[in-house]
Amino acid sequence: MDWLFSHDYALLIPPLAEHLETLTAGDESLELNTFKITDTTSGRTLGIRADHTPQVQRFNAATTNTDTPKISRYCYFGPVLMTKPPQPWQWREEMQLGAELFGSLEPFGDWEMARLAAGTLAAAGLDDFCVDLGHAGIVHRLLREAKVPTQS
Repeated sequence: MDWLFSHDYALLIPPLAEHLETLTAGDESLELNTFKITDTTSGRTLGIRADHTPQVQRFNAATTNTDTPKISRYCYFGPVLMTKPPQPWQWREEMQLGAELFGSLEPFGDWEMARLAAGTLAAAGLDDFCVDLGHAGIVHRLLREAKVPTQS
């Protein structure tokens, strides 16, 4: 967390449970992976978060002035609970650490997040790791910047 703080990422601690429609915002796959309970006070359905990202995105949208856009950096750490574990041998409950960057232009934002991921792992004491980039656009841009030929 100190590594994230030193790179100007502000800590957000979203609630563990929220009204389902707010928590999943219509994302069907997230809703399927969210544990649901009934609020005994209101009778409404609550969800226990399966991922921090939508909550952080909603916070950013609510606090960003669209007239004067700015770069926002947030980090989070806490439990998530999934109806199905990501892999058969994993637990349904995990601790999730993450960072979100809003308002940065490409390729700078992509580069910052790749560097942040590698730096966070190194700061945690890992010296043999791989940062897996799953977005083809990021990979092509990084290879282009490094002057490495790519296949289309």
